[in-house]
Amino acid sequence: MMDVALQIVLPEIMRTQACVSLFDVFQQHEHGAQNAFFVGGCVRDAVLGRQVKDIDIATSCLPDQVEGMFSRAGFNVIPTGKDHGTVTVLINKQSFEVTTLRRDIDTDGRHATVQFTDNWVEDANRRDFTINTLLADDKGRIYDPTGRGFSDLRAGQVLFVGDPLARIREDYLRILRFFRFYAYYGKDIDEWALQACIAEAGSLKNLSRERITQEFFKILAADTADRVVQIMYQQGILSDIIPITNPEDRLNGLIQLQKQYDAVTLMARLYVLFDRDGLRFKQSTKYLVYSNKEQKLYATLCNAMYFLHGKVNFPIKYMLYTYGREVTLQAYFLFSVTHSNQQAEGIVRRIREDNIPKFPLGGTQLKSLGVLQGPEMGSLLKQIELWWIEHDFKPDEQACLDYAQRLIG
Repeated sequence: MMDVALQIVLPEIMRTQACVSLFDVFQQHEHGAQNAFFVGGCVRDAVLGRQVKDIDIATSCLPDQVEGMFSRAGFNVIPTGKDHGTVTVLINKQSFEVTTLRRDIDTDGRHATVQFTDNWVEDANRRDFTINTLLADDKGRIYDPTGRGFSDLRAGQVLFVGDPLARIREDYLRILRFFRFYAYYGKDIDEWALQACIAEAGSLKNLSRERITQEFFKILAADTADRVVQIMYQQGILSDIIPITNPEDRLNGLIQLQKQYDAVTLMARLYVLFDRDGLRFKQSTKYLVYSNKEQKLYATLCNAMYFLHGKVNFPIKYMLYTYGREVTLQAYFLFSVTHSNQQAEGIVRRIREDNIPKFPLGGTQLKSLGVLQGPEMGSLLKQIELWWIEHDFKPDEQACLDYAQRLIG
């Protein structure tokens, strides 16, 4: 049996009644409690005292055994990736991914053929980074099967398990995963790992758009995204898949404002990386996947920033009316990064709290003046709206009707 590296108090999410029930079921197996452990991210974050979100379990039991054990215990089991050893167990509305220990038989940079094993060290040695190999039992005892996962985690070292080049060639997504974990856990970047990522960067284009998007967006969401993306840009890591420009200091300024006001929007961060260029965003869709909402948000942000180009003061009321609250806030952050605006707190408060002006006129009122519905009405409404905006959104319905009458003649 492995030696205990340290013992911690597990966070509440790893001490729920569902977790107790999970390990109780494993306890009934012939090998007792030593056939299942918490593994990976939940252990890593628990050791660091960070928030734990998803719980993964590693087990020496075969997938059919896991499915049978928990089904007999009355719990729902979903064969989410049974061929690769993973089933999802649902207990009291809490889900657990339970994966049988594995070793790789064959890899092609995207997929792996695996063989099940009961050897914990063998399973650890097929994982990507040493900090992801830590195990924990239900009592908070931490085990370190590679012998260096805990020390690397404590030192902020994101290191591949074994030869970086060999590990990357097993799965090219590990290039992006390296930078993602460096963004969240790293201090000094490992040169051996970095050179391996540079050497194999061209292979990223062989991955699916969904896998690239998932990892890149996680990098972009990090508080240290500016530092990490700068390294990736300088080393040409993304040059074959994502057409970013030099983020310089603008990305850092944007991130700081988003953090300060708890308003993180990735499309605004992308706007900095694409350097106000809608064409780069379009080109990026070859390797990145955007939702309809993200595409609309980015396009609206581009329009807002185009309107603001060359302006010295930020027109809050106009921006709110024309582009909405979310885009206005992100546009102000971007505007502020360029203009070093010192009134950020007051302006942000106004963007969040001011009423958005509402145009007081519509087709119904114009019909009362004898205007027929159609292109003529639409054109007239647009003229009146522009006049209303030019007058700082102050004219009321009657004033707008009077102006409409003057236009009609």
